[in-house]
Amino acid sequence: MAEKAVSNDFYKLSRQPLQVGEKKIQLTYDPTNGNTKLYEIVTVGGVQTAKVEIYKNGVWSFEGIGIISDPKERITIHDNVINSITNAKNISGNGVLPGFIKNKAGSQDTGIGGAISPTGPQGIIQQVGAIVGAITEPIGALTPFDVSGPAFDDVNEKRLFGNEKLLIYPIDMITSQQDRLEITQFRYKPTGAESIFKNPAKVIQENVQRNSALSDFIGTTVLPIPNGVSDGNNVSWGSDQMNAMTAGATGLALSQMGKYLGTGTAGGAFGLLTQILTKGQSPLGALQGAKGAAAGLMYIDVLGAAAGSAAAKGTASSAFASQVLKMAQFEVSPESILARGFGIIPNSNLELLFNSPELRQFSFAYRMSPRSKEEARNVKRIIRFFKQGMAPRKQTGQAGQASFFLGTPNVFKLRYKTGKDNSISGLNKFKVCALTGFSVNYAPEGTWAAYDEGQPVTLTMAMQFSELEPIYNTDYQTQTSIFSTRTSDLDSVQDDDVGY
Repeated sequence: MAEKAVSNDFYKLSRQPLQVGEKKIQLTYDPTNGNTKLYEIVTVGGVQTAKVEIYKNGVWSFEGIGIISDPKERITIHDNVINSITNAKNISGNGVLPGFIKNKAGSQDTGIGGAISPTGPQGIIQQVGAIVGAITEPIGALTPFDVSGPAFDDVNEKRLFGNEKLLIYPIDMITSQQDRLEITQFRYKPTGAESIFKNPAKVIQENVQRNSALSDFIGTTVLPIPNGVSDGNNVSWGSDQMNAMTAGATGLALSQMGKYLGTGTAGGAFGLLTQILTKGQSPLGALQGAKGAAAGLMYIDVLGAAAGSAAAKGTASSAFASQVLKMAQFEVSPESILARGFGIIPNSNLELLFNSPELRQFSFAYRMSPRSKEEARNVKRIIRFFKQGMAPRKQTGQAGQASFFLGTPNVFKLRYKTGKDNSISGLNKFKVCALTGFSVNYAPEGTWAAYDEGQPVTLTMAMQFSELEPIYNTDYQTQTSIFSTRTSDLDSVQDDDVGY
């Protein structure tokens, strides 16, 4: 006879960590020898994808302590195992009662079998596992709310703007059909939450799917197109070098990764940890030894590949000699060895390589001189529109109250428009922007001048915006899946547009 499953859903885990699939604990018992085991079973779509032994005959495995990190929970499970196996034996009337139940070897203080000394090497491994489990336990609490995030107060915005969703300066801009800059404000929405938290396997395979950053519509400010309109697109490039020996060694490492990894870690991370603790080696010494073993094997392979070329063998030797000297605290580069010894240096194959995209920034400055009480009111509300919109959000609606989290400020969509409300093809388009800087000079002439009730006669307003996402070649399309609505991140780029 072999082990039989007493229960396929023996114990409900206190939490289901972020993962692909569902985890359950299986209890098995072999009546012929009394072996009792617990397995962690992972199923995806009802199909078993993984099975890990976490407990055997009263003793928790290294993996088991990492999975069931709470000692109290392990004690509870241990006691449940004893009761379940005792009942199963009594019901069947035959079979061997496990020794750890007969002899009460399981420790009620730790939930770890008494056969393993807590101060011996294996006990230390168990303790290390418990520490790892304690560190990883809080991960389950990293997403305490759904992907929409915690709620943040919006009472102030509703009270301030109400149904008034359009602020214009000068006040007659629309009727005069003047070209304009429309700046629309939206509530921010996290762009990658859906893919990161709901489909992590797809993220690993395809990267994060970025969704729209725009949520609730707040309002729009219409201003004249400022003087000195400009834009600038940048990407980051940087020099990189890789000589022949480095390139060849890289190719060996990538094509034979398992070979070097197995040598370097003595069969993997857990194997290395076991070797450190059971053989009494210091972690640093064992790690250096493992690295040395992998490097030595690499050296042999590189020299083998360099056979038949004196230049290649000399370059390889200088590279590894440099590493040996570095281990002895002598900083001598391979290039220095070759230059001083032979008057040569390796060809570094210097090349300019693409590093990353860069985010664009835009600055706008306005001089505002209201000509009526209504226009002055609009100027004040426009300033408030930007100042309040760029402020971090608190969860409470009362000034001075505590807020555990701060929410992302509102974001802005900018568009150049003609007097007939068409996009201006001769000016750049914008992606969604954050307002990173805003300043007002209420006395730009250097002397305070105001109308009745203290309204400044003239003021200047400066804004700095930064786009949330870089520009990609796929953004230059006449049709996209999300450009057709006001709350889209992207605008259509027609054939005669200058684009982003």
